[in-house]
Amino acid sequence: MKAQVIEDYCFTPDFKLVELEKPSQLNNKQLLVKIKVVGLNRGDSLIRRGDAKLVFKFKMPCIMGLEGAGTVEAVGAGVTKFKIGDDVIVFLKNDRLGTTAEYTVCAEDELVLKPNNMDFKQAAGVPTVTCTALEMFRSYSPINDVIKREIEHCKVHGKLTDAYEENDRQNVDILVIGASGGVGMAAIILAKGFLSRYFNIKVYGVCSGKNVQVVKSLGADVVIDYTQTTAKDGADNYHPKSSTTPSICQMVKENGGKRIDLVLNCVPGYYFYDDVVQNLCSSSPQVVYTSAAPQGPCKVTYWTLVQFGSFIISAKTKSFFSGYPAYYFARLVVNAEDLEFVANYALEKNWMPITEFDFADINKAHEILDSERAVGKLVLIL
Repeated sequence: MKAQVIEDYCFTPDFKLVELEKPSQLNNKQLLVKIKVVGLNRGDSLIRRGDAKLVFKFKMPCIMGLEGAGTVEAVGAGVTKFKIGDDVIVFLKNDRLGTTAEYTVCAEDELVLKPNNMDFKQAAGVPTVTCTALEMFRSYSPINDVIKREIEHCKVHGKLTDAYEENDRQNVDILVIGASGGVGMAAIILAKGFLSRYFNIKVYGVCSGKNVQVVKSLGADVVIDYTQTTAKDGADNYHPKSSTTPSICQMVKENGGKRIDLVLNCVPGYYFYDDVVQNLCSSSPQVVYTSAAPQGPCKVTYWTLVQFGSFIISAKTKSFFSGYPAYYFARLVVNAEDLEFVANYALEKNWMPITEFDFADINKAHEILDSERAVGKLVLIL
């Protein structure tokens, strides 16, 4: 089988296309999946570079890849949920990699059936971004209550509950920072589709000027170009004062945002929380702030872990004793229950832009991941 392999951690993408023996031995509960499309995420870049090896260390040489979509080709004798020929979404767990290959061995709880109305390219990019967005939404209690209820209802009835009448919906204003990335786009899609059945949702999206139109096309009500704000000076500092350039949250106010209920921050940096504290909390003291990425440099070291832990403790303490926003860090936990729910019930036809690469062009795809300028999802086609 074909596989893309790195021989060691590498700052510059250095994948080698190799021919390996196709897996032939399955235990009682394993399945063999023929991968058709591989989904890529920013986390793949961090793993490849070794920026996270303090926490996630892998034996080299290594077949990378955490997610994808394909077809079940063989099953162990004890497998009950899937059969040969099933089209599935793959999400590897327990610090495992292996989807950048023609075949990968999976456990039953690392698969869900691909919905018939979703193609393989869409399916391959669903797990990480949508489950992260769902986890971020859970930080806001009224939304969390709806998510829990709908998951249980769909298990029993196979459909969502009826949408609320407009007058019965609570108003929820959401600020999405990093709205043109995979998680940010997934958050907007879920907010303006699934959640708008039960809430009057208004979304403020933050991205660069070149991506304003695509973020608007996903349903964002207001889109702010961060390059026209003080955020252009960098995210790894605290909120800079300026008499001439507005901050992101000042721009929210200028665009009619009298109140923000939930901030979804998909970009690492100290700037954003500081901006919320200074400009949104005076009028909206109950704002909930959720981050999908730690503050400061993405490279995981003992020092950055200490810094991030200290930031969380400080933010949570301040929010308890003052008007600071409630702070949450969204852990990425892809599980079958959440993935099955979003894939089958919470996602509608509107999906984010997908940039396709041939399997042989994985190095080019990783160069875009490294640039942190990817728009929507990147996928590899086998």
